[in-house]
Amino acid sequence: MTDDDASQDTGTALATDSTPPPRRRRWVRRLGTTVLALGLVAGACIVDAESMAGDDPFEVKLGIWGREHGLGFAITWLEEVQYALNPPATGGTTSVATVLHATGYKARARVTSTYKPLTPIDRSSSLANEGRWNTLIASGGEPVISVSLMRPDSTHTSYLAAVVRINGKRATLNLHPGSEDPGNATRFGSSDVITKSDWKALIGAFNGGFKIKDAQGGFYLNGATAGTLAHGAASLVTYKDGHSDIGAWGSDVSMSANVASVRQNLHLLVDNGRVTPSADAAVKSSWGATVGGAYYVWRTGIGIRADGDVVFVFGDALSAQSLAQLLKAAGAVRAMQLDINKDWAAFYYFTRPSGRPEAKPTAHKVIPFRKPLSRYFTTVTRDFYTISLNK
Repeated sequence: MTDDDASQDTGTALATDSTPPPRRRRWVRRLGTTVLALGLVAGACIVDAESMAGDDPFEVKLGIWGREHGLGFAITWLEEVQYALNPPATGGTTSVATVLHATGYKARARVTSTYKPLTPIDRSSSLANEGRWNTLIASGGEPVISVSLMRPDSTHTSYLAAVVRINGKRATLNLHPGSEDPGNATRFGSSDVITKSDWKALIGAFNGGFKIKDAQGGFYLNGATAGTLAHGAASLVTYKDGHSDIGAWGSDVSMSANVASVRQNLHLLVDNGRVTPSADAAVKSSWGATVGGAYYVWRTGIGIRADGDVVFVFGDALSAQSLAQLLKAAGAVRAMQLDINKDWAAFYYFTRPSGRPEAKPTAHKVIPFRKPLSRYFTTVTRDFYTISLNK
């Protein structure tokens, strides 16, 4: 064999050693194709999510997109992993004064509340001014919107939940559709954003409930309906005469010519002044597809008192049970959960310069939370309520 023959044999041998066998090549090609496909899908998801309307953060839009395209199981799993890695703190302490200072509260209303202070949920230790009412908005010498800060339970003692009381005789709740859920604001004869026509009477705003398809009920406003008004569903009902009520649809509350709006969401948390047994049911179908009833997250809820006043409760580190207990402590005879998680929980009150009722209202938070002060002055994807001062 010549040297040339030897070099050719060696070259053939080297080429053979460096080339993967056919089965490995097929596996590599399949893996590459899969990665490329996943990349393309992920890219499409990102583009679609980024193009969604509203001022929600990208991760929120991506989560919404995923749930709407059959990836809810993956979104829920990721959120539960995140919760497991970052659960709310236990123990510790906080200060009512510190939280009020963080929101810029300066007793603007100049009206001393005559409401009886709430009894703290955690009675194992005292906290200065816990349960005391602070007037935020007043009219005619009476409190119209007031807030009381309360620890949610005896475990998460470094958190304070806000208990907001709305004077049912001096204020009216107004339901607004979201731009995407239920969408088509024109159909409902309303707006999906706070408009200039709302400014003069505007004193408050807060979030609505779950997406209509997840709320186990319907949405009704000005004669138009999204979803289906379900018998037995917890329902926040506003009436054309300005008052509001909360109850189980078909028994406590029902349709009439005086009904202006109905927002249903799950089932009652408080009924006949008592926390319902289902508040202890840590099932995702009951209190949130994201994190179930036993998880301690941002939650919002609303109730009606026997005197007609409305109470709104929200804060971090709340379970369905602790939310219900706070609503009961606030005097709610019937109450329901609204939306949950830090991306949706919101309650604002609004002030304007003295002597300038037509000026754009300034938004204030009752406790620190994620959403910006401009929240409802820009189009939002989900439904919400404004609060207007009665003339």
